[in-house]
Amino acid sequence: MKKPQDVDVAILLATYNGARFVEQQIRSLKDNDIKFTLHWLDDHSVDNTRETVRAAARSGDIELKEWHQPQHLGVPGAFFRLLECVEADVYLFCDQDDIWQPDKIDVTVGELLPDLELPVICFSDLWRSGTTSLEISIEC
Repeated sequence: MKKPQDVDVAILLATYNGARFVEQQIRSLKDNDIKFTLHWLDDHSVDNTRETVRAAARSGDIELKEWHQPQHLGVPGAFFRLLECVEADVYLFCDQDDIWQPDKIDVTVGELLPDLELPVICFSDLWRSGTTSLEISIEC
């Protein structure tokens, strides 16, 4: 079984006119110990999403790989395109307006380690700001 530090983790981010959200999302990814690569496809934004993503990744010292598409794909097409481009042990999908809880990547990879050689899908519960409690559960 691989150790957490040996797992190739790909965070898949598709953006479209998300400049007002995406910087906070990218900053939230840093609250983890496991190394990951942020694979990003901008789906023809007309705002400053591209500049915002690049600056946030650079300031957070996040490895960023950009993918470009000749036409607007929409959701889920942009994520499917990323899946065609990326090879990894674990794929984590994030929306441009998500904010991930600290350790989300670490906990998810830890839960998936025993089944890494199998096709496994998991999800984590949605947590909305303003609630008084946080319960993180991962179902695989």
